[in-house]
Amino acid sequence: MGEATQRRMMSLGVSQLVLVRHGETAANVAGLWQGTEDDGLTARGMRQAQALAQLLAEEYAAATAIYSSPLNRARQTAEIIHAVLPHLPLHLHPGLVEYELGEWAGLSFTALKDEQRLWEKMAADPDFAPPGGESPRHFARRIVAALREIAANHAGDTVIVVSHGGVIATALALLLHGDGSRWREYDIANGAFSVLALGEKPRLLRNNETAHLAAMGTTMWTARDHQ
Repeated sequence: MGEATQRRMMSLGVSQLVLVRHGETAANVAGLWQGTEDDGLTARGMRQAQALAQLLAEEYAAATAIYSSPLNRARQTAEIIHAVLPHLPLHLHPGLVEYELGEWAGLSFTALKDEQRLWEKMAADPDFAPPGGESPRHFARRIVAALREIAANHAGDTVIVVSHGGVIATALALLLHGDGSRWREYDIANGAFSVLALGEKPRLLRNNETAHLAAMGTTMWTARDHQ
């Protein structure tokens, strides 16, 4: 996006949200869905966050704040970014946490799909929730409300938002298409970022940027894991 376009968006009060997925965790490597389980980054995940922080410092130093899910893997990523951009206030926002799987947290994607039939049940009933977890409807309302709140608090500004693969993919599907079931269309890599212009008509300006991760690689959240 050119500088003239960016200045025009800012003058119209359109916020730019730099949507960051946290760095890699051991569960990501193992193909497990963590939900709100609270483990931290792997050594490679730390390097991903450091590479991302350097890029954001070069391209988005004019941001006005950093928001993060309070879960450890996201918070660690946000703190690494904050260390490179210390002038930005860092806020933890509970609305940015990953989908709550309840008793099914830590299961493999295969087990969730084939044994628990999670995606089949969610497609049939948006109010279905795993034992101790949350429904797709509640998840959708929570994450969209969080992003709208952040955008409203920083109208016309650029804000860095550190969250999770499920949150980012579902939010993009909801805000761009009005259909949360289209989250499968968005591949979200560990340590990647996308940029969303969140105004009256949301626009995706950058999608799943990973060039900064070339030296260490990344693990991808893809639709193939959730068919």
